[in-house]
Amino acid sequence: FFDEACRAEARAVCSAGSRSIVMVSSVATPSLSSPVAINTHATSGEIAYVPAAGSDRVALVDIGLHGVLTTIDVGAVGCDYPWRATIDPAGNQVYVSCNFSGNVVVIDTNSTRVSATVEGIASPAGIAFTRDEVYALIGSTDGGQITVVHTKDYTVRTITTPGATYGIAAHPYLDLIYATSANGDILVIDTSTFTIQTTIHVPGTPSAVAVSPDGRWISASDRFGA
Repeated sequence: FFDEACRAEARAVCSAGSRSIVMVSSVATPSLSSPVAINTHATSGEIAYVPAAGSDRVALVDIGLHGVLTTIDVGAVGCDYPWRATIDPAGNQVYVSCNFSGNVVVIDTNSTRVSATVEGIASPAGIAFTRDEVYALIGSTDGGQITVVHTKDYTVRTITTPGATYGIAAHPYLDLIYATSANGDILVIDTSTFTIQTTIHVPGTPSAVAVSPDGRWISASDRFGA
């Protein structure tokens, strides 16, 4: 048997999902050594969390190596049709909206395990975090509301909206969040009061929304391509 502290030497070149052979020797008895096979998993450190709605899983994709590292079975914790995934500004948690089951699962990025489930959210859709990361705002495809979730205790409140809300995006340096509404508006939400500050009417039915990194521009797609 080897003692707890062992010395390992490896000269193998590791790639994503490879298997390497290393030689392990005993610190107490250097003459005692043995080859050991270990699974290696190199990453670029740039990970995207991609919902796979049809399989009720979330794939971890290495955008540097262009490969799937692993998948998380969110269906096992009651998530039906994972539709949108958003990572918090600190990179510690990923919120996944489960559109059919009416809940949101929270994934810990360190353990890649589901750490919490927030229930009672009507057809959750797009997700955005406030700049201080204290709240997550979640749209709804089947109701005139946005759900506000406290990221520490997972308590919820709602903001009434004029239509179903699909996409949500946070401003990079202002306390504002933009949400697309099925009535043809982009809602501008003040996150200090959680009220709709103003609306921006656009043609068609806005769906996804994004804010430019410098905060000067808002872009929205048309759900039906009008």
